[in-house]
Amino acid sequence: MKIQHKAFTTMVFLAILLTTSGCHLFTHYSTEEVKEYISQNYPHMPYTIEKHINHTWTATFDAYPNLPILIQEENVNYDGGGLPITDKFIYTNIPLVTIYPLFQKYLTDEELNYVSYKRYLFGEDAWSFSLTIPYDAVHNHDIQNLFLRINQLCEECKNMYPQFNTTMNIRVEVKSADGSPTLPEHLKIFNVNKTK
Repeated sequence: MKIQHKAFTTMVFLAILLTTSGCHLFTHYSTEEVKEYISQNYPHMPYTIEKHINHTWTATFDAYPNLPILIQEENVNYDGGGLPITDKFIYTNIPLVTIYPLFQKYLTDEELNYVSYKRYLFGEDAWSFSLTIPYDAVHNHDIQNLFLRINQLCEECKNMYPQFNTTMNIRVEVKSADGSPTLPEHLKIFNVNKTK
């Protein structure tokens, strides 16, 4: 009986600790909070929203009726000064449905194999795409043409989706064929932020 009482007391203590230490493990975004997120990040863009299971939503903006945007919730664990804290974030797949298809248009199949991306969890909703490519994989070994194609990709994205303001960068690095350090002129970062 004492063991059960001690276990119950421990569970109550942990529940209080977790809920008062900034932990959001037991809460999820409501549809109203998601609407607020959309209004803050994409003001003046009428849309419809649909809730799905597993804390996901689909938003379809009137300006882009054939481009439903997936909105997801994610819990991230990190160390909060000695206490494990789980925080919650919501994010969209806008970079993947806007920029990524353009990579397929502007890069060869071989070059496309070297594209990767990551999302920054903290701070602003930011994405970074990376193309770290061996010199031999660059079409016709023409690095300047590769940079020109990436620049055209960025401009097309800005023109196609001017109302989306997600911060996105494309880092392009062409690795030397002999394994030597990358030359400064073979490394370039392109900004795809529509608000700039």
